[in-house]
Amino acid sequence: MLKLKKYFKKYWLLFVLAIVCIFGQAYTELTLPDYMSDIVSSGIQAGGFDSAVSPVLSEETYNHLLLFVSSKNQKVLENAYKKTLAKDVDKSYYKTFKKAKKSDFIYLEERCR
Repeated sequence: MLKLKKYFKKYWLLFVLAIVCIFGQAYTELTLPDYMSDIVSSGIQAGGFDSAVSPVLSEETYNHLLLFVSSKNQKVLENAYKKTLAKDVDKSYYKTFKKAKKSDFIYLEERCR
């Protein structure tokens, strides 16, 4: 084994990297069931979602959404959502969407829900 030491000397970094990758893989595989149970607990058992369509979008999210839909569906989105200024926003939306900044929102109009 001591004779092999001189050959392994130049590859020591790769050995350490391989061990770190193995521990990383084991950690992610063991945490996956926990993440799945959190999804089930908060999603399915808590009543799920009322609708697949979000009633509120940030302006940035709305613009990203428009990039991925066809021109026909862009008209549908533009007719369904309306832009509302930050001062006119219902304060309950800031409680629901905690990461929302005090910026303009785009609301799904009542007639489209």
